[in-house]
Amino acid sequence: MTLTLHGLSFPKPRTRTHQARRLWPAESEDHFLGRVLELARVFGWQLQYHTFDSRRSQPGFPDVVVVRAPRVVFLELKTDYGRLTLPQEAWRSELGRCPGVEHYVIRPKDWQRLERILGRRRTSV
Repeated sequence: MTLTLHGLSFPKPRTRTHQARRLWPAESEDHFLGRVLELARVFGWQLQYHTFDSRRSQPGFPDVVVVRAPRVVFLELKTDYGRLTLPQEAWRSELGRCPGVEHYVIRPKDWQRLERILGRRRTSV
């Protein structure tokens, strides 16, 4: 049995729940990280740090840190539907309490928001 949507036919799922189908494959975390680091470089963020292997770092530490005086920005990169772990929530909470330090959770669907964040010269929102 097939389902038809907007003239396209899809096989009916075997389970009772219907899940959304992706039109494009999900972007890998490594590819997304590369795009983020390149965008940061283009916007003049020459000091960049990212953890290569989370197994050897503090649990929950943000994926990317970029510095361009007078700003320090921490970025936690997630897939479009990924959730923060408890240690990541703890880092986000504590960094949010530090004046002048910025922390953002960024997903591929947030690309334009990331461009605005990295394009700013000052910390004003």
